[in-house]
Amino acid sequence: MRVRSIGATWVAIIPTWYMADLTSVSIMPDPIKTPDDDAVRAAIQNARALGLQVLLKPHVDVRGNKWRGSITPADTSLWFDSYRTFLLHYAEVAQTEGVKVLCIGTELKNLTSSIYQQRWVSIIRDVRKVFGGLLTYAANFDEYQTVSFWSRLDFIGIDGFFPLSTHAYSTVSELVFDWQPWLADISRWALQSPDAVGKPIVFTELGYASQPGCAIAPWEKDPAAEADEEEQARAYEAALRALRVQGWYGGVFWWNWPVKADAPIYRNDYSPAGKRAEEVLRAFWKESLTAEVGQFRTHRMYEATGELVYGEWQQ
Repeated sequence: MRVRSIGATWVAIIPTWYMADLTSVSIMPDPIKTPDDDAVRAAIQNARALGLQVLLKPHVDVRGNKWRGSITPADTSLWFDSYRTFLLHYAEVAQTEGVKVLCIGTELKNLTSSIYQQRWVSIIRDVRKVFGGLLTYAANFDEYQTVSFWSRLDFIGIDGFFPLSTHAYSTVSELVFDWQPWLADISRWALQSPDAVGKPIVFTELGYASQPGCAIAPWEKDPAAEADEEEQARAYEAALRALRVQGWYGGVFWWNWPVKADAPIYRNDYSPAGKRAEEVLRAFWKESLTAEVGQFRTHRMYEATGELVYGEWQQ
């Protein structure tokens, strides 16, 4: 596995179920897109055979490329019943396959406030009856401060696509500076929130497409944009330099590394494979592992639909 050679020690597997639309109350596997349980188990077993620890991170997507953070079920009781079934299914898979961490949700921004706290507490309680490992939740970058159930989880997860620069071709120093207000907000919250104090914060997703202006709105990419490896590499280096000095920093999962990562279709996409960003990662991780042995660890996230995400984990 090529990403293993960069220094990976963690892998996260992402099976995805689907909703028909944003108001649907039913979450179901797709007969074509959703990997069957044998495929998920095989991915876990293959990862562990390579010496990789596993994070299982089931996703809910909405057909029509609608963002899951905009889900507004017509009946929240029915939706949470369906979600419980979905999550407990993968909790059982995680337990039987020796998975170390289970992510109980990703970017479900409309459904994680205090209004729904008891529903999540109930689901988490049921998950812990089945799964004996660690639990986290992957909050959107503008959601983490309103998630109402951090106290029930083992560490904080943030999908960190924070908007940085307002223009293309920023330098590394400029991007590190642009990180500072966001990092200050996290630091303030981590110190003041009773639910966050003392818990590591992991960037459960972070990435930049290899195209001009990739740090302006990192969650977006333009399929027609020209490829720009240097722009992506600068964004990677700035993030790594800005994050590693934070006391709360627990690691980052980079998005993403497709199975055929060197294919021409990915030249202006998120993958760093075969690009300058891969060189940045390799150099940074080698430096970190040399200078801080026992503190930094690297990992990869394998998406069972065919994508690979990777990052580093601090222990």
